[in-house]
Amino acid sequence: NALQWNNSSTQYDLNHISCGSSGCWQYDYSSIAQNNLATDPQFVDSIGHNYLLQSTSPAINAGADLSSLFTGDYSGTFRPQGSAFDIGAYEMYISQTSDSGSGSGSSGSGCSDLASSGVPDLFQINTNNTTATLYFAPPVKPYSNFYIAYSTKPGIWQYGVQFDQKSSGGVLKYTINALKPNTKYYFRIRSGNGCATGNWGNTMTAITTNSKTKRRVFYKNIITKVVQKTKDIFNNFVIHYPGK
Repeated sequence: NALQWNNSSTQYDLNHISCGSSGCWQYDYSSIAQNNLATDPQFVDSIGHNYLLQSTSPAINAGADLSSLFTGDYSGTFRPQGSAFDIGAYEMYISQTSDSGSGSGSSGSGCSDLASSGVPDLFQINTNNTTATLYFAPPVKPYSNFYIAYSTKPGIWQYGVQFDQKSSGGVLKYTINALKPNTKYYFRIRSGNGCATGNWGNTMTAITTNSKTKRRVFYKNIITKVVQKTKDIFNNFVIHYPGK
């Protein structure tokens, strides 16, 4: 499941490379190595070091099944999303549903788990040049995991990541990595409980910065920001009355 493309140094034939715990080495039995790619993998932005796959990438569904070793990619997205593992560090996620509504939760055929009747409330996103940290209130129980769908295009969900989460009564957060600098992203979250999936919550937009040292904070609505600022002011403000 290795990618080799556009290298400037010594080139190697992926059909003659084997790797183990002690490193990698070349060998002469090309029939052994499978599911590697030495053509253009169609990264989202290789110059900007964004190695996520575009939807037309030949690496999608072309990898070997490595589920006995791991079930997530570099960013935590569940593998496989399609009929097989994607080649490379990242798994491509494409939702077949649009953002025309919240969708309907489902336990699916043969699933005895119950989906949450509520939805996650995504209310704040903090960004720098390559990451976005999402803050959200969880729905009513039960839930055992959350799925975050995100994209650079409205209504077309290009990427996704799933993570396990025990029931919590407080605010939850999750950080997504390997984003493109100075780019607008769309985010939404749904809960899951075992094999059952809940409804999608609200969609928020956030823009990454152009520098690692810069930060941006985005709120669900301006009222949330104003209320918080007002609380901060009054918590540090003392009124003095004449004669007191």
